[in-house]
Amino acid sequence: MASPAPLTLAIHTVGLDRRQAMVEDVTRGLRVRPRRLPSQYFYDERGSELFEQITELPEYYLTRAERAALDAHGREIVAATRPESMVELGAGSCSKTRVLLSAGRSLECLRSFVAFDISEAAVSSSARELVRDYPGLTVYGLVGEFGAHLDRIPRMGRQLVLFLGS
Repeated sequence: MASPAPLTLAIHTVGLDRRQAMVEDVTRGLRVRPRRLPSQYFYDERGSELFEQITELPEYYLTRAERAALDAHGREIVAATRPESMVELGAGSCSKTRVLLSAGRSLECLRSFVAFDISEAAVSSSARELVRDYPGLTVYGLVGEFGAHLDRIPRMGRQLVLFLGS
């Protein structure tokens, strides 16, 4: 049997009428108090880039605090769970996840990683970087929406599911 491809991209948002969905979401959001819009509309290619820049600002301490916690305890987390696969929901750039990926590879338990995000640009870029930076790691990039595509996450052995961020 052939070994799995190191990189797979599954885009489940192709063909969706995003404009009609946005009109419906905006209409619904303007009719309620307090008014609201789903955050998914912030994460197109440019929005994802801006969010990554925001997380590096001195005022945005959450990313630094989370990275510090992962630096301090990431290896323990991976050693306790021994995942064959990690799944990151809202993966974005996967910058913090690398601490856990490195621990999983050094403990020789981690074989695959699933990056799930609404942003096709973020998933594609991150997945390609991870394949380059972690030789032998199978990466599955999944572009989709939490409300519609969580069931598309592949099961690849014992999994550690991550939902990092604020």
